[in-house]
Amino acid sequence: MTDDVPKTIILSLLILTILISVIGTWTVMDRLNNVKVQYVKTSPEESVSEGRVKLNVINPDGGDIETSTATGLITLGYEVP
Repeated sequence: MTDDVPKTIILSLLILTILISVIGTWTVMDRLNNVKVQYVKTSPEESVSEGRVKLNVINPDGGDIETSTATGLITLGYEVP
């Protein structure tokens, strides 16, 4: 004997699936609207970038130079002729 699933159960599951889908989509869209992005505005002549610079210091007297380690922020500006 095979029993069919009643149409009310199928309809209930379909409505539940649609509700979960709508709530999930609404939650994702709400989270995306709350994302904050910071933009850096620069003029056309100015660009902002990051990089590493290695600096070798040569002692003009020819002697050894004491080694030290330091961190900091260096701003390098140059003009193109």
